[in-house]
Amino acid sequence: MLKNLFFQWPVASSWPPAEKFSRRQNSALAKSKAVSARAEMIGLTTKGKLNMKTTNTKRMVTAAMIAAAYTAVSLVLLPLSFGPVQVRVSEALTLLTVFSPTAVTGVTLGCALTNAIGLATGANIIGIPDIIFGTAATLVAAVLSWKLRKIRFCGLPIASCLPPVIVNALVIGGELTYVGSAGFPLPIFLINAAQVALGQIASCCVIGLLMVYFMEKKGLDKKIFAER
Repeated sequence: MLKNLFFQWPVASSWPPAEKFSRRQNSALAKSKAVSARAEMIGLTTKGKLNMKTTNTKRMVTAAMIAAAYTAVSLVLLPLSFGPVQVRVSEALTLLTVFSPTAVTGVTLGCALTNAIGLATGANIIGIPDIIFGTAATLVAAVLSWKLRKIRFCGLPIASCLPPVIVNALVIGGELTYVGSAGFPLPIFLINAAQVALGQIASCCVIGLLMVYFMEKKGLDKKIFAER
């Protein structure tokens, strides 16, 4: 009996240390998993921030390129870009908003630069009001074109080319009437608005839609405006 007690006592007393060791091991394992999860979360957050920064940079570059293109085309065709009878070909770029809202910023900046340079060179007969209201008209038209981008006929964003025609006809037609006439005679306003509208139809509804068609056919819309 003493022999049995002698041999059983160490075995019985060894269980508490084993349980304690097991608890420590589980605790260490849990802490390790928590640290790993936290490190993974930090890594994902950092990666997300880098992707967001890259995307924002790409949007800025794209908007700057559109603004530069708008300004360059307007200046090359300067006699057509201002006046009662105008065909501002660069307005075709407003249709780029069907691909991305980034184009809204681009064409708005391009319009502001064009109007300012036109004022400096004397080509902009309206003057400072055109820098303000003319640019605002392009901004509103571009936003509306983006909003209507999903309305298509025969696969073309026909609805998106209407805002630049209507908004610019009203605003630019009104500016030309105010600057070039005594008071604001309605017949003169209608003539000016119609002339501006015809120019916008040529730029947006013809050149702009052709541009969208060929860009989509060649996949250039995805290459230029893809954010990743």
